[in-house]
Amino acid sequence: MKSKFYVLLFLLVMEKIVGQPSIEIKYDYNLIGEEFKKKTFQVIASKNNSLCKLIVFTPMTKGESGETYIHKDTSFTFIDFQKKSIISQDMTFKERVLVRDSLKLFNWKLTSNTKNILGYKCQEARTNFRGRNYYAYFTDELPFRVGPWKFNGLPGVILKVKSEDDGVLMQAIYLKVKNEGRDIKFPPLTFKSFSWEDFVIKYKKDFEGEKARIISMMKQSGGPVLTKFQPESRIEILIDGNRGIQE
Repeated sequence: MKSKFYVLLFLLVMEKIVGQPSIEIKYDYNLIGEEFKKKTFQVIASKNNSLCKLIVFTPMTKGESGETYIHKDTSFTFIDFQKKSIISQDMTFKERVLVRDSLKLFNWKLTSNTKNILGYKCQEARTNFRGRNYYAYFTDELPFRVGPWKFNGLPGVILKVKSEDDGVLMQAIYLKVKNEGRDIKFPPLTFKSFSWEDFVIKYKKDFEGEKARIISMMKQSGGPVLTKFQPESRIEILIDGNRGIQE
């Protein structure tokens, strides 16, 4: 009995000294309507936290010179598994903001379908989330419960997420487990913070304000006035047009 106690104590002490193991995953990410942008999700996670960095590379043109360059933009999604919370960067039509979400966003249903991804056997799961139906593939061969962006809640590591309407695709292309501990924290950003419910209200209000501003400019110019506006493509569907597919 004493020997087992000392072994357990030793393991606890070593975890404090060395730190919990961590995992790094890189995903290719495609969103319909933004195929001209190259996007990747880079996830660093431990048992307690997960930080997902979205990196977007957009071809741009400089004024009259016509010179092209690549604009790099970065945003973050942070999951605290102990506090059961998600904080993510998002955009309205006016500003960048932080959005607070609950960890329990997904109601998954497991299927018997499987596939191999990066050498790991993965099982299929399906869910509906904020306007889209998804299927995901996860593996229980790794001691983590993480995924790209906000996707979580499956008993393993999510290596692929795809929407049934082909609007969203996240596919793991690199994975590495590290034995050293990582200090995973959300970057010290100073944007305004909203609950998900308040963010939806602000997003819709800002969209209507931007639409009114554009209509006013068109009327002043004397040109034709658009009656239909195509908002940005989004993973989460907040208003008509966010799906990125002409309906």
